[in-house]
Amino acid sequence: MPRRGASLLDDDFIGENGLINKRLFDPDKTPMYASIRKQYLIYYDEELQISQLCRARATSNKITINRSTLVIHIFGDCRKAKTSSTFTGWAVFFGENDERPSGWNYQDRLRQDAEQTAWAATIKALTEALCCTETITQEYPEIKDVRIASESRELVDIMTVKIWDWVEDYDIDSEVDPVRYFNILAITHARLEHFLEEGYNVKFWHISSERNEGARAMVNSVLGNQALPRSSLAV
Repeated sequence: MPRRGASLLDDDFIGENGLINKRLFDPDKTPMYASIRKQYLIYYDEELQISQLCRARATSNKITINRSTLVIHIFGDCRKAKTSSTFTGWAVFFGENDERPSGWNYQDRLRQDAEQTAWAATIKALTEALCCTETITQEYPEIKDVRIASESRELVDIMTVKIWDWVEDYDIDSEVDPVRYFNILAITHARLEHFLEEGYNVKFWHISSERNEGARAMVNSVLGNQALPRSSLAV
C-alpha cells in the first residue's frame, strides 16, 4: 500500500494506521461526496455515454458534476456451478438513460474452455474495464479519476491492500499462488501503478448488489434473462 508522505488527493482513503490508500474509494468517508444522497451521486452523461460522480462544493455545498471522473460497474457470476450445464457471464456497465444503454457497455459469457466460476468472470470483467478505461481516457483526456465499482469484497480487498505484499512474496510463475488468477491480478496491479505514474488515479469501490443493478441486468441478459438472487455472488 502507498506509504506515509505520499501526495494526498481529495478522495484518498487514510487507514487507521495512518497510511494513504490510493486504490480504495469510499464516498461515505470522502467530504466532497459524503453529503450527497446515493441516488444523486452518479450522473450519466448522454453525450459521452459514461457515468461520472457528483460532488458537493466545500464552501457552498452546491452539487456539481466531477468531470474528471469515470465510474465503471463490473459484475461476474456463475449458474449451475460444477455441473455439465454451467453458465458463466460477466459485464462492464457505464450507464444508461431512459433504457438506452451506453455504447461502452459490454457483456459476454466466458469461453467454454475457461474456468466456469464467478471469480473467473469477475476477473474478466475487471480486465475488460481497464481496457475500456485506456480507450476512454485517450478519447477524453480530462478524465483522470476512474472508480471501479464491484460487489466482490475479495477483489476490492486484494487490489487495494493485499496485492502489494503478494507481488513481493510470490513469483508470477510460481506453482503456489495466494489466490486463483494471481498472475492476472499481479499484471493488473502493475498496470494500475503505470496508470498512476501517467496521472490516472484508478480506485476500487465496494458496493452492494442493490447499487449494481445495471451490471447485474447485463449478466442476466447474457445468461438467459433469469434474475440473479441478491446473494448469488460467491466471491
